[in-house]
Amino acid sequence: MSMRIEFTKEMEALHNEMIRLGSLVETALGSANQALVNYDQDLCDQVITKDDIIDQATMQINKACVLLIARQQPVASDLRDITSNLKLITDLERMGDHAEDICMHTRRMIAGDYKLPIPSDLNQMFEQCRKMTSAALDAYVTRDREKALAVIKMDDLVDNLYAFVYSELVRSMKDDTRNIEGYLNLLMIAKHVERCADHAENVAEWVIYYLEGAFDFFEEREHE
Repeated sequence: MSMRIEFTKEMEALHNEMIRLGSLVETALGSANQALVNYDQDLCDQVITKDDIIDQATMQINKACVLLIARQQPVASDLRDITSNLKLITDLERMGDHAEDICMHTRRMIAGDYKLPIPSDLNQMFEQCRKMTSAALDAYVTRDREKALAVIKMDDLVDNLYAFVYSELVRSMKDDTRNIEGYLNLLMIAKHVERCADHAENVAEWVIYYLEGAFDFFEEREHE
């Protein structure tokens, strides 16, 4: 088997592992949302336990990328592909961490018997973040620049929703001082969701970097 054929096979395996990691993260976010809505202790525990699987998958992909660089001596376009994957797994792993953190806050609310109504805008944040994650992974699989750009634009809605949720929860704390700790946990959950959306946006940006092979897009974004 030629080195090029072997390299292609290893890259295909790497891409498949990336898709698997993305699926694990999507599931974690969906479960974290469901655990919050239902104040489900068991589901919280499952998300927290399964974060180790996300961490292990991240380490395996990182190791595979390093070995590819060391053994195969990839050309410039291949190296860009590998580098993009290294950046992508960092963002996906952080999203898994945020899902875990959301469940930690939900467990604190359950333990303190703070079963407060979940703001509809917070649920919408979760849904938008899920859509962004799915679309970013789709852009990665299909190598579609337009899909990646669409994900980046979607983040504005999450930011706006976060502002609404923040204002609503602060107002609730003033009106219902007995449940301040519960509202604080909801505030932290909202922030974790907002950060998840930022990481989904990052994934889309790294897809664009892979396709364009330059940092011009990032520089343009900084000046917007």
